[in-house]
Amino acid sequence: MLLSETFLIGSYLIVRDDVYFFSTTSLNRLKELIQMRVSGLLFLGLSCVVVSSLQLAPASGFSISDLEASNKELMAAASRLSPSLLQNAIQSPQAFSSPDQALTIQVSSPTSLYVGGDGDVKQYNASTGTFLGNFGTSIFSSPDLTYGGPDNHFFIIDGFSSNVLEYDQAGVFVRVLTGPANGLELNQPIGVTFSPYNGNLFVSDIGNASNGVFGNIREINPTTGDLINTLTNGPKGFQPLQVAFANNSLYVSDLTSNSVLRYNPSTNVFDTFASSSELTSPGGLAFGGSSLNNDLFVVGSASTILRYDGATGAFKSIFATSTLQNTTLTDLAFGPDGNLYVTDTRNSSILKFDGITGAFEGQFVTQQDGNLTNPTGILFAPSLVPEPVIGGSAFGFGVLGLLAIKARRRRQVGSSK
Repeated sequence: MLLSETFLIGSYLIVRDDVYFFSTTSLNRLKELIQMRVSGLLFLGLSCVVVSSLQLAPASGFSISDLEASNKELMAAASRLSPSLLQNAIQSPQAFSSPDQALTIQVSSPTSLYVGGDGDVKQYNASTGTFLGNFGTSIFSSPDLTYGGPDNHFFIIDGFSSNVLEYDQAGVFVRVLTGPANGLELNQPIGVTFSPYNGNLFVSDIGNASNGVFGNIREINPTTGDLINTLTNGPKGFQPLQVAFANNSLYVSDLTSNSVLRYNPSTNVFDTFASSSELTSPGGLAFGGSSLNNDLFVVGSASTILRYDGATGAFKSIFATSTLQNTTLTDLAFGPDGNLYVTDTRNSSILKFDGITGAFEGQFVTQQDGNLTNPTGILFAPSLVPEPVIGGSAFGFGVLGLLAIKARRRRQVGSSK
């Protein structure tokens, strides 16, 4: 069986409407199995093993029947759960999603780092920071981007035309989702994300204050492009920047009030969730995982990342500080390794911070890596760029592949947009 839509969150494997939980024992057993080298491509499903037409040459006495048995062993150890129990755990639809065509992805590089800025969106190896190439075409400036929707496509803001553009997973242009021709004109779109609760696309528009046009947030149907709702009842002079979902609510960094606002879809009301004297220029925001108490992390100034209680919004600490000169931090995301990655617009680089301690670990991507220019939006999402595997072995993106990633992601703490 091919996996058409899969999420791996912690020890939970979500396949369409089925949810499975794997114990630590099961995951450790899997790690042992993965260490047994098998040459060729293996596509593993939930209850069967689909082997490619290539001639396989199992090594170390590890046969196909052993693979099938191990697959059954893992599934027997898994507990089936209701998807509703994990609804709040899915912070964004792009969380390790794998459509059918992602079966070609090799476990050595399950995700890529996508960075928006001036020029085309740049794609990098999520583990090494190696430049993989430009993603998409005709993008003059991209302050933000996200991944998801019914076709698991990329939705990228083009700051030049003030539109949202749709691209498939290979970076091929699909359509202009917004614009006057579509009856959905934007002023200065800044942030974009998917709701994990209803699947709609949310776009923050900072507006044009000099012309008396204040900001708003548009809720858009990603399939039809229809406008569902316009969220305008924020504070006077509302200037929304970045947006993120968690706890059944939409969180927004607002430039006017220098705070993080929370929007409750059921009541259609904004309130101030997080505000402190340290928050002088709010930017990107993301929620950490359980190892970080599901706290909220926000770009608080040109050089700092602030940490707030994820449940109450109470200020906790200055989590991280860039030691580089003249930094301008804009957006952030937790990577597959659990560390925190932040765009530095002024230095045209991506900075890396320890995901637990906040210690600054230097520049992960520099301006010289792919001619990165004024980066703003940052996203970790599935990669379709094939990369070599040491020793020539590769695994398909089924149960074995997904849980192999889990073994490498024991410090995974969450996702950004």
